[in-house]
Amino acid sequence: NTLTLVVSHGEILDPAVSTATAFLNDVPVHSWFLTPDTARQREITIPLPASRLKPNTNHIEIRYIMRLPREGCSDLGHPSLTATVYKQTRLRYQYLPGFPKSPAEEPDLGRFPLTFLNPSNGYTNNVALGVPDNPSDSDLRAAMNVAGALSRGGENRPLNLRLVPWSGLPVAAAEGDSVVIGRPGAGPVWDALSNLRSAPIPLTDRATGQFRYGTQAIDRDDGIIEDVPSPWNPNGRTVVVSGATDEAVTKAALSLSGTTARANLVGAGAVVTAKPSSPSATGTSGSLRDFTLTDLGYGDRMLKGWGLSNVSYVFTTTGVTPPGAKVNLLFSHTKVINPGRSSLVVSLNGVPLLDTQLKADITDRQTLEVQLPPRTLRQGRNILTIQFGLTPLNSGPYEGCYYVPPDLAWGEVFSESSVHLPEGSTGGATLGSFPFPFVRSGAVSDTLIVLPDAAGAMEYGPAIAVELAKSITADVLDIGVTTAGRLTTEQRTTKHLILIGQPQDNRLMGELGDRLPIRVDNTGRVIRGAALDPLAGVRDTTTVGVLQAIVSPFNPSRAILVVTGGSPQTSPVRRPYGRASNTACWRL
Repeated sequence: NTLTLVVSHGEILDPAVSTATAFLNDVPVHSWFLTPDTARQREITIPLPASRLKPNTNHIEIRYIMRLPREGCSDLGHPSLTATVYKQTRLRYQYLPGFPKSPAEEPDLGRFPLTFLNPSNGYTNNVALGVPDNPSDSDLRAAMNVAGALSRGGENRPLNLRLVPWSGLPVAAAEGDSVVIGRPGAGPVWDALSNLRSAPIPLTDRATGQFRYGTQAIDRDDGIIEDVPSPWNPNGRTVVVSGATDEAVTKAALSLSGTTARANLVGAGAVVTAKPSSPSATGTSGSLRDFTLTDLGYGDRMLKGWGLSNVSYVFTTTGVTPPGAKVNLLFSHTKVINPGRSSLVVSLNGVPLLDTQLKADITDRQTLEVQLPPRTLRQGRNILTIQFGLTPLNSGPYEGCYYVPPDLAWGEVFSESSVHLPEGSTGGATLGSFPFPFVRSGAVSDTLIVLPDAAGAMEYGPAIAVELAKSITADVLDIGVTTAGRLTTEQRTTKHLILIGQPQDNRLMGELGDRLPIRVDNTGRVIRGAALDPLAGVRDTTTVGVLQAIVSPFNPSRAILVVTGGSPQTSPVRRPYGRASNTACWRL
């Protein structure tokens, strides 16, 4: 996305204080000095950040400040104070594949889940996600990604998601809508789906999983997606995510979860021939000791206005931090400042660590290394604050008459700024930093959800997928999942793990044992350590849910989140933002 300006201006302007700034939706995206070299008609190509563009109407403004040399206030109205924006100026949008297109008639998989969910935000959508009674990892992966797609694309519409085996789907689906996930099989679920005359892609052979799309031959590894009337609820709908192989089911689910791939789906049925790409996180390597602001879920932050303005970032640490912690800060600022009176201050937990003078002649992206003394770092929640103090350039002959609009005052902190913690300390293994490190740089490529082995105990697994999806910015969700019994040694040592269920259903919880601050035994009794008593006065702990984060005992650069409780009903995750500790409890 680019804006190409064709402009010119008067040749005798004072180049020290004459500037032009381009704004996109009231945010400055580029500024430059007006010098004799830039006076004649010329082209300036300005990249427009996709994050600043709006889906409907965008406002572009070019703002000039022009003064003549050594004229003080007497140059107001001078004919040389001129600038021209020519009609050859142009705007170029880089559309995603498949756009722009006319909206299709409902139901429309390209707008999923908006055409699937109830349009009222006052209505809770009950959606049953049906998987085979003995689901494969591909089936579970598909279910978690469909759950995430319902959350990410649902515009905050209330959701009540349950993961149920096919044997229980007809009853669960009678209360709302449903999604059928997996290869075609025997039983009442596929009996009902096979009898649907309105299916746009009918199933022709249940034994081989063969579908027919008009006269088109469908490859066994091609995914099938259909939006059909629910066979179990006359007022509901059912989305089928299927295919003849596990690869086909994965393709279908990832297409629903991917922003670009879903945009190419049209109507009530689609055949997916290509597996959407699942990019890895673009931040750091996944260590709990090195992470960027992007890893923590922050984007580029711009501060506007003269005077003092600041922005804060939260990160957490566990253990006592030895010397050597530091922040590598990437920033830029406006050109029209008084360098003798403009500064940048970096503070940690309210303690100023560095105060540096800003320079008018260095305004492109700058790097600043700031040491974090151990005495200022806290175990748990830490707050890093960046403060710009901006004073306009209105001294010399212009003092008292030179007005600099406040919109030209800006400083920006880039999300590539990073934090390094030395050996012996880690960050992120507390609830205060959730969803980091499980969502890192907007992706979950280093994270694995570990469900109980029995399909009947997986009911509340989609709740964590919903929470993760809210922070995933990658084009394709691609949430990884397995069961405790299928978890490999490589996976437990290379992944951040999210364990869901009760210890008797999820064997890995039992392996962690005393490493967990709060344990739940096989009877549902909640046991806490001697130094921790968050459940004082609670007699019936089967009504208690427990959420806790620890550094992984299998790899100190990985974290484990445990979602459990005294009964299956207490296991659904509660979003723990803002908690500094690594444990949280709640009661039904």
